[in-house]
Amino acid sequence: MPKTKKKTYLLWSAIVLVILLTGCGPTKVKEDKPEAEQQEKGAHKLSDKDKNIITEDIKSLFAETWDPQHYRIDNISVQFLNEQDEGDKTSVDANVSYTMTLIRNPADSPLIRGMKEALAKIKPDDERKIAQDMIDGYLKEKEPEFNQEQQLSLPLKVEVTNNGNDDLEYQLLYPVTNGEEITLHPAREYFLENFKEDEAAQEKMGEDMINEEITRAKG
Repeated sequence: MPKTKKKTYLLWSAIVLVILLTGCGPTKVKEDKPEAEQQEKGAHKLSDKDKNIITEDIKSLFAETWDPQHYRIDNISVQFLNEQDEGDKTSVDANVSYTMTLIRNPADSPLIRGMKEALAKIKPDDERKIAQDMIDGYLKEKEPEFNQEQQLSLPLKVEVTNNGNDDLEYQLLYPVTNGEEITLHPAREYFLENFKEDEAAQEKMGEDMINEEITRAKG
């Protein structure tokens, strides 16, 4: 082989060797999952439509909790704050403001009915006076609230599942504070158990309050 050709051959061999060693040759394409499948599920940002859906859910919960024949609730508005991505879910504070009006006369409440039932069973005049004084005191305290609109607010937490699409999947939670500890409860279950009026339980409480007051006063 002529020297010139030999030198040229050796030069090209060296170049090819360098390319192979440095990895500058063609890159092999990985046959992995599509890029869309490799991406992690991102935080769900609440749209105006999402906020309207959650607000209507809250209004329905309020109507289910507070009997509209006893309370009138108006002007419900929800302020959504502090969206925080927590991996598989997005946490959002929902501060609810509303007006509530007691439209049932306090004298017709089940608590007073229970007190009056206890009074009807009492014979001694001194005990009847104790019972009547307690009923009058309760009514005096509650009557100023009758037909008076109160501006109230209530905190809720919304946990939205980050499902990787635009479908809204969420849970309403009610935070309960005990000292420095905050526990989140499913809002509907907590409201119906703790805020919805149980008439039978209220009547029983009214009777017990009268009997306990008489025992205390005479003890």
